[in-house]
Amino acid sequence: MARPVSPLPGRLSTLPRAGAALVLAVVALLSAAPSASAETAYRYWAYFTAEQGSWTAATTGPADVTPTEGSVQAMRFAVHGSEARAPRTTPDFEAVCGDVAAPAEGARVAVLVDPGTAEDAPEGGTGPGTPTATCVLAAPGDTARDVFEAVAEVRDSDGLICALAGYPATGCGDPAPASAVGTDSEVQFEVRPPVGFSEVPPSAAPSGDPADGTDPADDGASPGLITLGVVVAALLLAAVAALLGRRRRGRP
Repeated sequence: MARPVSPLPGRLSTLPRAGAALVLAVVALLSAAPSASAETAYRYWAYFTAEQGSWTAATTGPADVTPTEGSVQAMRFAVHGSEARAPRTTPDFEAVCGDVAAPAEGARVAVLVDPGTAEDAPEGGTGPGTPTATCVLAAPGDTARDVFEAVAEVRDSDGLICALAGYPATGCGDPAPASAVGTDSEVQFEVRPPVGFSEVPPSAAPSGDPADGTDPADDGASPGLITLGVVVAALLLAAVAALLGRRRRGRP
């Protein structure tokens, strides 16, 4: 009579039935459990710079970068996975700053803010606003953080920008399910008027050219002196009129 074949191959076949059942149960549990190396996503503002017409995720924070003339800086809010999701447009300095004259000092910087999609928004908060593009006239020594602050209020923590223009209202780099990482398509950005420092110092005179040594205050007499002269002249005329009146009354 042939021996029955064991349903447990290999070494498992030599175990007692109870032990084999225990091993199989453990294997089943391990296969059903989520992998410890599963991708974790995070919801945050990612910082990008433009390199040769394409976006590059920055390896440093915006506070450590000094933008140069003609550069493009951007922030993108999204649920980011292993790679940061780029702003949803092609970087184009001329489209943002082409009509703005280059300053004698400082730099023109195209600043793009992409608040992402409704799917990227945290639960319970308001949805994202409109993607914007602004030409910022950066002062000498301004950092990328400074130019972002020129277009929107910044909330940060430990060097990480948590919110721009109040979005999101709470949270900072919070974890999110990897399934929340979406796909993007290009969108239209609203180009806003340029902002930044003024090339004319606040103390500069409203007229006249300091280079030729003229001063509006020197062009003619002081208004105070003119007023005093008018008052004195009026008093003299009144005195003469009174004297003539007395002489007329004294005649026979």
